[in-house]
Amino acid sequence: MLISAVSILLIQLLVGLSLTVSRSSHLWSGHSDGPNSPIEPMFITAAVAEASVPVVWSDDFADPAAGWLPSTRRTRTHQTGYAEGRYYIHKTDPDHSRLSAISLPGTYDDVSFAVDASIERGVGNMILVLSCRRQDDLDTGYRFWVDVARGRFRIRRGSGIDSGAELVSWELTGALRGGGATNRLELSCQGTTISATINGVRVADVQDDVLAYGRAAIGLQATRSTALVWFDNLAVAGRYSNERVGPIVWPAGD
Repeated sequence: MLISAVSILLIQLLVGLSLTVSRSSHLWSGHSDGPNSPIEPMFITAAVAEASVPVVWSDDFADPAAGWLPSTRRTRTHQTGYAEGRYYIHKTDPDHSRLSAISLPGTYDDVSFAVDASIERGVGNMILVLSCRRQDDLDTGYRFWVDVARGRFRIRRGSGIDSGAELVSWELTGALRGGGATNRLELSCQGTTISATINGVRVADVQDDVLAYGRAAIGLQATRSTALVWFDNLAVAGRYSNERVGPIVWPAGD
């Protein structure tokens, strides 16, 4: 009876440990440039759900030790890190006006990703930015710009070899929640189709064939003020590329 009881207890402990690991760990998929971990179904919406590639990793930012984004960092203009079960970018220098972004792990041919974003400080002067297919030139990539204060968005491509292209000019949308409310933002680069979704509403779907691979990133750009953004529930679906692109040196220009 004692052996039986001990065996049952060990089985229960192992099952509990397995469930804990499946929820919080980020395990390599065998590809040398990106993580692979179980994903919470609640993270999957719109562009990510419709992606023609599998969801490869997710992060609810609850455990910094298991996270794949940079841990707490401080520079003369910014702070980033894990806190309160979320991830933050804090622009501390009001005079810094360049894009500040965090690279997501992996280089992808095709990628769709979604993240919750809420602005705590600087909403009137801030643009949230999601980007994909960013290459070694920091000006390359498809960027989804979201102006929460004015209820509008745009999509722009920077090629690194020319002045870029405005794929979708600033456009008003009723899908955004204003102020400090949480918005679920999604960007998808699948083949030549670049699409963007806000809170489950597809707001843009355009064609462009200039960039075929690169890194994804989340970030912000703010002028004449400090800014603080919180990110949560990040999910990434992608097809890894044979190309290699280095991570963004954060923040850009520092």
